[in-house]
Amino acid sequence: MAPTEDVKTELEWNPRAIGWAAGLTLALLLTLALPLWAPAFRLRASDGGFGLEAPLLLLVLLPLEWILVATALAGSTLSGLRISVAPATRVSLRAYRRSQWTIGLENSSSSLPGFFLRVRFDMTYEGEELRSVSKWIGFLPPRGRADIAWDLVFRRRGVAAISRLVAETTVPGSLFRRRKVFGVAQTFDVLPLLYELAPGASELLSGRRYSATSRVHLVPAGSEEFVGVRAYRPGDNPRYINYALSLRMPDFPNDLVVREFEDPGEENVCVILDSVVPRVGSDSTEFLYRFEKAVAFVASLARRFAEKKHRVRVLSVGGRNAKMDVTVGARRDDVHALDLELARLNPTEDLEEYYRVVRQALAVLRAPAIFISLRDNVAIAPSGRAAVVLGPQAMGKLIERTAADDR
Repeated sequence: MAPTEDVKTELEWNPRAIGWAAGLTLALLLTLALPLWAPAFRLRASDGGFGLEAPLLLLVLLPLEWILVATALAGSTLSGLRISVAPATRVSLRAYRRSQWTIGLENSSSSLPGFFLRVRFDMTYEGEELRSVSKWIGFLPPRGRADIAWDLVFRRRGVAAISRLVAETTVPGSLFRRRKVFGVAQTFDVLPLLYELAPGASELLSGRRYSATSRVHLVPAGSEEFVGVRAYRPGDNPRYINYALSLRMPDFPNDLVVREFEDPGEENVCVILDSVVPRVGSDSTEFLYRFEKAVAFVASLARRFAEKKHRVRVLSVGGRNAKMDVTVGARRDDVHALDLELARLNPTEDLEEYYRVVRQALAVLRAPAIFISLRDNVAIAPSGRAAVVLGPQAMGKLIERTAADDR
């Protein structure tokens, strides 16, 4: 990115300073003409020196001279200003997390310093035009540089874009204000908030490996991989027992350990997010709140499963392509890809389209399903297939607090 390529200068006249300059100029002319039409004022002293006209001229000339000096400073102070440290073009931030956006300004002039500078930026955030607070730079010497930082806190997920950086001279008394505008292509992907989940969140998959579609073998077949060990349960095949670990159990041979393998191409679980929100009515605001909370919960739940080496398919309706279908593995970039999709996920009003997409996915789904609903008392998934269903109340019980970091 080269933000200094798109640079323009704007000029805004200062009506108050222009009014003062016009009044002072008129006062100067009247003072100079005073001896001609008012000789009785005896503007000359008896010894031939300056008399009453001298303080009158000083009273008028000093502020008029300052207006001229201030105007000259305002006209020259931005001449050599340029961006010296360009920010990255795209950054991912977490909602409700404090971050800094820093940019470097340099005065490339070898002789003209910068005075009375104010710097701000303009941005769009979820369709809303916003303007930052101004940062003050009183003096920027020739060949000098200043690093300016703004603290950013985005309170909802989405996409924010900084479109321009504005440097303005604010010399008091200048006849105009001069701005130098730098085009900046800086985009922030504001990722969903994360929660610390209760231990019960991991138990949602209890027994999942021994569902009808599970494939567990002592020796992995084809591309299957070792995923860990667990305590022996009645009905397990004795060939799966890991005797080296079982011998270390305190109650051997009553306590045994078995090994597990699975196909990495299969999802361990499918998380389905309800995204149907009414846009009108008394419940609209409440459902929007539930939807935002559910999005953060899904991001946190998928992260928890990924840490446990599970593969998670997250399905919903309302993304960039009208459908969100992301599979998350144990890799961190998979989790980040899900965060980006969730950041752009919008609610939908089309209940039938939502049910159609979910039914279509569940028809071929081999993994157990967790259905995140915006409504309580939902017993089954839309296809009629039994699933783990978490409504707002159940979801709230699994949320302990806002996560302290991204882990």
